[in-house]
Order: sequence, then C-alpha cells, then structure tokens
Amino acid sequence: MNITINNFNNTNINYKSQHKLETFKYKDLKKIPHLTCACCGKEMITVQDLYGAFRTITLPLRSIIKKGFFKSWEQSKPTWDLLNQLATKYPDKSLDQMLAADEDLQTKLTDTIEQSVYMNPKGFKIKDSKQLHNHVNGLYNNIRSYSRSQLRGSGQVMKRFQAFKPILKDEKLAAFEQLEIYAQKYPKKTLSEIIKMDEIYKHHFIKNRIFRYELKEKSDFHFQNIETMLKKSAPKKTDYIMNLKRCAVDLLAREHDVDSRRLKLKDFYINALKELNCEKLKDKVLNEVEEIPIIYVNKDSFFVDAYNNKFNDYQIIISILSPYEATFEHIIPASQNGPDDISNGLVMCPICNRARKDTHYIDFIKYHPLMPYNTQKQILQISQLILAGKADDYLSLYPIQVAKTLSDYTNGAISPDITSYCKKRIKKADNKIQKGFDEIKKIKEERNQMQAEKAELEKRLQELENGIIAKRAQIKQSNSAISHDLGIKHALEKQIEVKNKS
Repeated sequence: MNITINNFNNTNINYKSQHKLETFKYKDLKKIPHLTCACCGKEMITVQDLYGAFRTITLPLRSIIKKGFFKSWEQSKPTWDLLNQLATKYPDKSLDQMLAADEDLQTKLTDTIEQSVYMNPKGFKIKDSKQLHNHVNGLYNNIRSYSRSQLRGSGQVMKRFQAFKPILKDEKLAAFEQLEIYAQKYPKKTLSEIIKMDEIYKHHFIKNRIFRYELKEKSDFHFQNIETMLKKSAPKKTDYIMNLKRCAVDLLAREHDVDSRRLKLKDFYINALKELNCEKLKDKVLNEVEEIPIIYVNKDSFFVDAYNNKFNDYQIIISILSPYEATFEHIIPASQNGPDDISNGLVMCPICNRARKDTHYIDFIKYHPLMPYNTQKQILQISQLILAGKADDYLSLYPIQVAKTLSDYTNGAISPDITSYCKKRIKKADNKIQKGFDEIKKIKEERNQMQAEKAELEKRLQELENGIIAKRAQIKQSNSAISHDLGIKHALEKQIEVKNKS
C-alpha cells in the first residue's frame, strides 16, 4: 500500500490562490471555487476545500487509539487489528489522510468491518445483503467521522482555517475572531476544551443573557409604540390590535429565513393597517418595524450553544463554516418533477437553499430582491470560467440552458443576460471555424503542391523509364554485334587450326 502524504505544515494557506496550479477542468458546479451564492451573493466554500483543510489538522490515528476513542472496536478483531496496523505503519497520519490518499484502503476497511459484523453479530441481525451493506457503510462513516472530529491544538487549527476568514460575516466572523483570541492564549488546548472552561462559559453565558434581554426590551419598545399608535387611530378595535403583537412575534419566531423576516413583518402590518383603515400610519409603523431586531444570535450565543450541545472540535469549526458551503439548488424543485440536471440548477449557500425549499421563485424573490442580480453574477462567473477553458465541455451550454430554465419558470422575472457570453462563444466558434477553413486551405495548397510534385516525379520517372528502354535496346544491339564478332572469331580460329594441322 503506497501512501504519500505531505507532512503537516503550519504555513497559512492562501485560499484565494490555492487553485491557480490546478490543471483539471471543473465538471461539478458546486466544486468551482469562489462562486457567490445565487441568492444572497456571499462567497462560498467548496466541499473539497473545507474537508481538505480538516485532513491536515486531524489528530494522528495512533493518538486517537491511545486516548481510547476506538475502544468499542477492541472486540471486533479484524477492524481493530487493521486500525492498529495503520497506526503503527503511519504514526503521524490521520485516518482521514490515509483514506483520502489510497482508495484501496477504503475498500479494505469496509471489508474488515463486514468481517467484524459477521464475527460479532450482537445487536444486529443480518436479514439481507442490502441491510448489511447499509449497516457496514454506516459503521465505516462513523469511524471516519469520529476520527475526523479529533483535532490538533487550537493554535494549529485556527491557523489552518485562517484562509477562510475573509469570507465570514456577522456573528460567524465575530465567533471566529473570538476563537482566534482563545487559541493564542491556549494554543495547546483543543477548541472543545477551551469552550468547556468554566470562566469562558460563564463569561459568554452572562453576555448572552444580557444580549437576549436587550433584544426583548428593544422589541417590546417598538411593538408598544406601534400598538399605541393603532389604538389612538382605531380605539374600537383594541382586542384586534393587542393580538397583533402576539401574531407578529409568532411570525418572526416561525420564519427561519432571516432575509425575509423584516419584509414579511412589514407585509403583515400593511395588511393589518388596511383591516383597521389606518393606512395613513403606514410610514410611521414601517419605521418602527425597521427598528425591531430580527437576528437573535451573536458570538456569545454561539459559545453557549457549543457548550450546551457538547460540540467536539470538528463541530465547532463546521458550525462556523458550513453556512458558506456550496450546495446545488434545483430551480424547479424535485418535488415538482424538476430534473436532476445542471440545466435546472444554481449554486446556493445552505441557508438560502433551505430557506427556498420548494417555494416558487416568483414568490421567493419578493423577499430576496437581490436574487436576480446575484444569479446574473454567478452565471457570469461560470461563463468566464468556461470561456477561459477551465471548465469541462459538459458545462459549455450551461449558461444558455439555465438562463432559459429561469426565464421560463419565472415568466421572465429572472431572466439572466447571456448576450455577451453567446457573442464570445460565437466569436470563438467563428475563430475555430476560420482556423478550420485555414487549415483546409493549407491542406488543399499542400495537396496541389504535392500533386504538382507528383506530376513532375511521374514525368521524370517516365523519362528515366524511356532512358532505361533506350539503354536496354542499345545493350541488346551491342550484344548482337559482340555475338557476331565472336562467331567470326571462332570461325577464323577454326580455319587457322585446320591449316596448322595440314
């Protein structure tokens, strides 16, 4: 088994330039680096970048075994023996590094897990091959995920993920920066050990309580202002007005799509004002709605949640970066028989993808007005990649196909402009055609020249053949003369011989 892995390096990787040396052509949309979300416009992280970073900071398999994290596998001899064998042979490598470097090892580990299941069938009754296959895959993924979750010291971890910091925003950026501060103070401790420290937990717990209290106080203040205005204008509908706050709070709590919370709250109050015949208060009420907090998390709530949910190091980092991971979004949802094809897809961050669900884009863009612009931006990014020759031919028609899908599905509400791409593609095709014509012309000229040379050679050949025929005739004539002379010679010699005898 040949495994060649670079040693762990603390060097800060430049995320923006690490793809410059890549020679392959992209086939999968969500694997294209630095794409911006087609909905919110934020830059996204590819899966290979995210999990590639984890491989170099995961604890070596030998360390994990020594700490007893795989003790539950001791009774499963084939698997336990293989894990120990790998830990001994590659003491400085993580299991994730080994598996990523050698595909044969993945098969070998899966086979040994299956042997372990047959040898130790406790708690699992094998009914059929499909069930066995699913069970073995589940155990394999558990081993891999658990080994990946055990990371090195916080100093090395935060240095490795520094490359992703420029794309983080809001509470995720604040949490990341706070982790950097803790990593500088406790570089040898793991992130989960730091979060479990009593003084750190208490600090964030208290600040989170204050943050929540201030949010509630601010919300109540603005809701009360709205209620007071409405009661003055419609005193006979007090019960209805008092119920509005409860409904508004429920709406905010129920709406997981952060970007649409305020817009939906405004629509809610606009409809309420129509019901109360208080439309003259629209501007004042909407100004109050604009001040109502719609985000309930910050860096302190992040640390409190990580502590309460007992996050391991992997989960801590993933909870910060996963909202930026690129995902494939079906324009026509699969639930509406949308094809699982790139012509029916955009790339979105998980937050926007979940927010959309199967809502029609016509309704969705009401609360995401920047989506047409951000969709155009993403298609332009992919188009430039295709024109630069960095995308597989499989993607060459993608901008045209997806633009048609969007335009048809939204009745023109989202209609990306691909005129420039088409012109450049046509120009490129024309250049290619012209190049083909030039090559054909050159070939024709070469053929004509070869034909002329051939005719000349044939003429020369004919002359040589005629010369050979003439030479042959001359040689034949010379041979006849020589034969005649030889005959005379022999006759004379014979006469002389006769005379000499007499």
